[in-house]
Amino acid sequence: MIDVGRDARPYGLAVMFSILSVLCFVKWLQNGRINYQIAYIFSSAATCYSHIMFAPIFFIHISYFFINRGNISYVSYRKLIVTFGTLAILVSPNIYQFILLYEKRELLSFALMPSIIDLINAWFPFALIFPLIAGFLLACIFDRTTCREWGVFIPKKMFFILIWFFFPASLLFIISKMMGSSIFYPRYFFWSYPAIALVIAGLVKVLKNSQSRLIAVSVFSMVFIIINIIHPEPIENWRSAVKYVTSTKMSQKVPIIVWPGLVEARNVKWSIDKGKRDYLLAPFSYYTLKSTAFLLPWMPDGQKLESVLSKYNNVFLNERGELYLIVRNVIIVRNEPKQEKRLIQDILEDWLGSQGFLLVEKRCFGMVTVSRFFYNSDSQFVKNLKQ
Repeated sequence: MIDVGRDARPYGLAVMFSILSVLCFVKWLQNGRINYQIAYIFSSAATCYSHIMFAPIFFIHISYFFINRGNISYVSYRKLIVTFGTLAILVSPNIYQFILLYEKRELLSFALMPSIIDLINAWFPFALIFPLIAGFLLACIFDRTTCREWGVFIPKKMFFILIWFFFPASLLFIISKMMGSSIFYPRYFFWSYPAIALVIAGLVKVLKNSQSRLIAVSVFSMVFIIINIIHPEPIENWRSAVKYVTSTKMSQKVPIIVWPGLVEARNVKWSIDKGKRDYLLAPFSYYTLKSTAFLLPWMPDGQKLESVLSKYNNVFLNERGELYLIVRNVIIVRNEPKQEKRLIQDILEDWLGSQGFLLVEKRCFGMVTVSRFFYNSDSQFVKNLKQ
């Protein structure tokens, strides 16, 4: 969540509002105060407007209500219906996003169909589960009498937390299978992470004395940090990539072709429209290149690439005989002739190599890769450009 928050994406904000909505809902059911009711309505609406994929958090609210119905005396079914009705009115302008998601499911899907193994990995990520087990076991080894407080896991509360924990990833898994297009991305079920935090807190509380708790938390934190240092989350370092290209003192006539990796590039009209094209090339409006950046199609194949490059033959046939390629190096999915996933960098390098371009240098800046090519003037592709 810190990573996506650092990237100024809406997921961290949506998680914050989802947590606030659950807290306000629980408080409202416990004492029936109208201020918590109002806070719940607005925090839930803010969750949906932060990111529409977090809307199923309402199922978690309803689950809590029915699981604890016998202990709730301040909120009747009538109040609950009125509250959800008000909330439905507030979020109704955002329903079009659900419709858009379904209509453009093929466009917005750039991952393989999830398997059962993917679902299990989503429930129990190694980077989290391993540090947790290590910390808990070491605490028990140092003090064998420490695990005696299992009463903290009240059955009803634990059942609710497990629903919150397992439901988000399971829902996206089922929807992906039903639609035939995968929307199974970890960022879409971030709203299950607060439940993971509650489970971890409960396990720490099981430990009877403060020394054992300190050992468990310390080991968990250290192992978790080490794993993330060894396998860090990659970033898109456009600044360093552009700085590297501009520092080579190249001629302004040397062409630069780019694949920025924005999903909107799948719409061909975006590449033609001037304003939307500038949006697709946004990184280079902030980090300025000395030469013009030429946009590549989202799903590159030989015919599309040749068509794009041939439009700029007067630029590509430059006096230095070189070419720069800048890509956001992500995996894209091809469905023809069979579903497969490949790094976009590999696809483009293979094609350029087959057309007589020689890769002489490659630099990686997180998820951004810069490749430098020289072309062979005797290659058929270059001869076609000269015609």
